[in-house]
Amino acid sequence: PQSTEISEENNMIVTCYFSGAPPPWVTWRKNGEILKPISDDGRVKVLASNDGLNSNLVIMDAHKSDNGNYTCQGRNSEGFTAAGFLPIKIGFNPDTGGVKNGTNSSSPGLIFTLPVLFLWLLLV
Repeated sequence: PQSTEISEENNMIVTCYFSGAPPPWVTWRKNGEILKPISDDGRVKVLASNDGLNSNLVIMDAHKSDNGNYTCQGRNSEGFTAAGFLPIKIGFNPDTGGVKNGTNSSSPGLIFTLPVLFLWLLLV
């Protein structure tokens, strides 16, 4: 997929939607490494929604160290998996106010939906 680029110090939310039986659990990774629920500096958070149907990756005050390939992976107890992938680049583009992405708004607080929907149905 095309990289999503935002300027430093902006905020970003990436959402994964999921549903299934048995219900999946979701893991977020950056460059293959599992992300903690809250990063050591508190800027990067992995949050489940109140309804339990999506998971959000929140990057606050983006730094160049946030560059990387992010993956949202769902897995259920039966071993079925699905994943969505989003390369993120942190940079500066003065021609667009610091934001460059072909299909999304150039708002300082960006919200993206990862193009993956986890659906499982296990018939017993």
